[in-house]
Amino acid sequence: MNTNNKPKTILLVGPPGSGKGTQADFLKEELKDREVLYLYTGDRFRSLLDEEKTLTTQLLKKEILDAGELAPTFLSTWAWSAALVHRLSDEQHLIFDGSPRTAIEAYILDSALTFYHRTDAKLIVIDVPEELITERLLGRGRHDDTAEVIAERFRLYTENVEEIMNRVDTNASAITLHKIDGTGTPEEVFARIKEVIS
Repeated sequence: MNTNNKPKTILLVGPPGSGKGTQADFLKEELKDREVLYLYTGDRFRSLLDEEKTLTTQLLKKEILDAGELAPTFLSTWAWSAALVHRLSDEQHLIFDGSPRTAIEAYILDSALTFYHRTDAKLIVIDVPEELITERLLGRGRHDDTAEVIAERFRLYTENVEEIMNRVDTNASAITLHKIDGTGTPEEVFARIKEVIS
């Protein structure tokens, strides 16, 4: 599918339960013509909670993760920027799963991608209605997926994604915006993503 030699840079954004992780897995399989650097801040936060007991981890768990709030921008950018600094090469495809989460993070990410000459990055916003998100998240049965927490997470996501899209659409130099329909089977959603990145 990769019709030229340039590595791809893809930013997957969507509400919790939109299937970003599944789509990222499809992308990694599709783009296996070269190494893929996959960055998911959620994994970094969870490993941080597992490996260290600090004020940061206490606050992250109690005030952010357990309450369904967004992590502060400085932690999100720390999670992926350290990976870029230490692990990114010229030849890798680059996939962000769930970043940027705020307009300010989009600004920082745009500057980072410009620095690394990744000036054809595609921000793919997976659009899924709240009713379907609620149904999916309640159906997976996790203890932190209560109706109230889901509603708050969706509200925060919606508020932030509008600002992100506006920021990228009007000011970004390295990122272009692509909003896709996230309903249907995972394969149907991935077909829409392939159209964007081909």
